[in-house]
Amino acid sequence: MRLILPTLACLFLASFVTTARQTAVAPGTPVAYLECDVPNLDRFVVHGAVPVPRGYSYRRYPCPFTVFDPTGNPLVTQWEPIAYRADGTLMTVELLTQVVRGELPPNTRQRFAVRERDSALPPLPFDVDNPAFTDIKLRAIDVYGNQYVGNPQFVRVHRLGSVVFTCEFTMRLMPTDPNTTTLEQLGAAQMWMTFRRDTNIVEVALNYHNASSEHPTWHIYFDRLLMSIPEDWGGVSMWPESRGGDAFNFQGFRVLPLITSQSTSEVHYLAQRHERGFRYFL
Repeated sequence: MRLILPTLACLFLASFVTTARQTAVAPGTPVAYLECDVPNLDRFVVHGAVPVPRGYSYRRYPCPFTVFDPTGNPLVTQWEPIAYRADGTLMTVELLTQVVRGELPPNTRQRFAVRERDSALPPLPFDVDNPAFTDIKLRAIDVYGNQYVGNPQFVRVHRLGSVVFTCEFTMRLMPTDPNTTTLEQLGAAQMWMTFRRDTNIVEVALNYHNASSEHPTWHIYFDRLLMSIPEDWGGVSMWPESRGGDAFNFQGFRVLPLITSQSTSEVHYLAQRHERGFRYFL
């Protein structure tokens, strides 16, 4: 999986312009609009929350709505439930669609109509045993040089459709050599991975935390925090990381330094119940 920034499929939150009906509308009439500023990317995802009237029940496939681009072409559309009424009926859904920018001018606001029409493209293939899930690991070095590795354990699927799927993993950073340290672990992490149709980009949201230790009053002191990925992958942070470092290859994998060693004798500190978030495109 190689990093190709021009095809980066960023999510752009779309505003909802309400025309959602409580009564029947003529076939083909838009029931909602999604708006966004067009990014300077070959592909991007438009998504937004849309209220639905009573009578809808969620089924993953097919999506009963289709988003149309500004020129009237139907787009692959996915829906996900967001909120339910007190009686259990569906109230709000998230609509997602992938847009090929084509002739749409960058940095212009465009409107995408939503119509009641099935979008029947099947969900993306999902395989929890895919190496993409197991080859992304979090690593830490404590103040004494002991190494800890977190191996992802599957938790749940959050979104699965024809546009994106997002799944959650958890990991505990366990010592690689238990004989050299008395710590049962050096923190833990929750990781959300998002894959998108027709791209080779994986979006990783990673929260390193100190909320799962057997000693609830202990704080974490560490020297370095690293993320390892397959050797032929690349990684770019969504925002500048002041404590990050340059990627390098080591023992058959690529290493992304999330937090590097202090230039002084000081060490990094993570208080009990605190967390540190990272967002990467891989």
